[in-house]
Amino acid sequence: MGKVPKSVAEALVYSANERTFLTYIRTSLAFEISAIGIFKFYDHISAYILAGILAIIGIIIIIVGIKSHYKYKRFHNEKYNNDDDPNIS
Repeated sequence: MGKVPKSVAEALVYSANERTFLTYIRTSLAFEISAIGIFKFYDHISAYILAGILAIIGIIIIIVGIKSHYKYKRFHNEKYNNDDDPNIS
């Protein structure tokens, strides 16, 4: 885990990134649960196709969310956690 944010603005941005990541997870889970429900309760080929599409969308959403989250984390670590800079206390 990274260092504690040093300013209020930095903390707000960091918290916003965490909330956004949780939103990606929540949305992905909603698609996956919908896919499971459709697959379980409907016995028709079109329902299976719809369940498959929903499952794929859920997987894509979580992949995009993870990539976005870690992209920001790398940016944050590069920008704010530079231990070589003597001006950062």
